[in-house]
Amino acid sequence: MKHLVSPSRPILAASIHLMKARLLLRVGAVATAIGSLLQYSSQAVVLQNAAATATQGGFTTSMAIDGITTGDAGWAIAFGYPNWVALAQTAVFETATDISYPGGSRLEFTLHQNYGHGFTIGCFRLSVTTDDRSLFADGSSNGGDVTANWTVLSPFSYVSSAGATMTKLGDDSILAGPPPTGADIYTVMADSFLVGITGVRLEVLEHPNLPDEGPGHGLAGNFVLTEITLDAAPIPEPGAFALIAGLGLVALCVWRRVRT
Repeated sequence: MKHLVSPSRPILAASIHLMKARLLLRVGAVATAIGSLLQYSSQAVVLQNAAATATQGGFTTSMAIDGITTGDAGWAIAFGYPNWVALAQTAVFETATDISYPGGSRLEFTLHQNYGHGFTIGCFRLSVTTDDRSLFADGSSNGGDVTANWTVLSPFSYVSSAGATMTKLGDDSILAGPPPTGADIYTVMADSFLVGITGVRLEVLEHPNLPDEGPGHGLAGNFVLTEITLDAAPIPEPGAFALIAGLGLVALCVWRRVRT
């Protein structure tokens, strides 16, 4: 006796395959949406026309924005050879173009310090301004014009590539421990709701926990800032992360249905 195959079985199998294909397309759409939310645009900001209150001979502020992140050149502040002294100082930089995200800017500063021998910044604070560029940053490395209407940034992330301890203090400055490897790179992130940012201020500050009270970990409290760079992006909207979480749950449910 021959067994007859029901014609409905191939149709049922085709329907299942079609359903799985549709579900896979939904998974792909969800993944694309999540990727779009996560990959918000970040732009490198060119810094120019550096000025400082004081600079060590041969280690000017302009060297800290020359695009060279290696080597032992950069901004340093000690004076008074052979009895070196390093005091609190300020460097300012213009942004080549305004940072003008309507909803605010997420700023990421990278401080390269490759001189070695522990010559890293021990305590520092970052600020921004929207003042006209003609009013500050006159390009002088000693006695430079660093006066503007500065808004101190309150970092939410601060990391040492060498594993040094990083502590945010009450005045929004960052106290960094000595680098285990002698050189270090600091990455600091902060949000600003100013629109039309035209300049950046870096204050290097004295602190009783630092050698000779700082501002750096090097001899007499000195440091060498090899390079400072800045990237800016729009601040993610508060609802974006909730949407990402919701899409993730949808993707999980769809994937489970595909696997069954």
